[in-house]
Amino acid sequence: CAGKRLGYGRAVFWGAFAGAFPDIDGVITNALTSDPLLRLLHHRGITHSLFFAPVIGPLWGLVLWRHAREGPKVSPWPWMILIVVALWSHPLLDFCTHYGTQLLSPFSQHRFALPAIPIIEPIYTCVLIIGLLMARFFPQERATSATLFAVILSCTYLLYGLRINRAAEEWARHDLVSQGIMATEVYAFPTLLQLHLRRLVARTETEDWVGFVSMAKPCSVTWSHRERDISPVVEALRATPEGSIFEWFAGGLI
Repeated sequence: CAGKRLGYGRAVFWGAFAGAFPDIDGVITNALTSDPLLRLLHHRGITHSLFFAPVIGPLWGLVLWRHAREGPKVSPWPWMILIVVALWSHPLLDFCTHYGTQLLSPFSQHRFALPAIPIIEPIYTCVLIIGLLMARFFPQERATSATLFAVILSCTYLLYGLRINRAAEEWARHDLVSQGIMATEVYAFPTLLQLHLRRLVARTETEDWVGFVSMAKPCSVTWSHRERDISPVVEALRATPEGSIFEWFAGGLI
């Protein structure tokens, strides 16, 4: 819709730029500190919050509107909506990875995550790139339909990844029971470049179990395990600021 009002070339350029902009926090954090734990803490923070886009997006959109060739002849709303939606698209996509993102920053540091796809997913990225190219080079009467198809296809891919993850967790639970292992928690996580291959993590009262399963052709899982270390030394390390950051980043799975 923004392409019809603003021109598809400009809408694609600024939409893509705003969509990638939230990762500016990684650039800033890397410039300010060499501490890898602080980088973990501050990346995917305030710029990835759901509150960031409604504040920054309208201001950014107004600046673009004022400098557009049409000037005041065109309403600023298409620009404002374009930037807000583009900024929102980034944290919502990050939400669909096992890394997660701080959607409620600065009010909460909780990382929300749906482990549908890994952090780097070439197939999903290619779908989005093809959609952008179609919007840029297709005739206007076909560009909207083409990009809409790309969006629907990419969302379907995310849902498929989430379905695979839930199926992997269910498979892991049944496999553990068949081996006489009574797990209290079971998790599945996507792996790089292999959508169907999931890393499994299960916890009992005293042990941690790790394995892999391909949901393209699931079979019995070969689990490795070890007893959970609850020694005073480990507890002391967990109580340090560094330990707290690492435990937060790991979602308590340490």
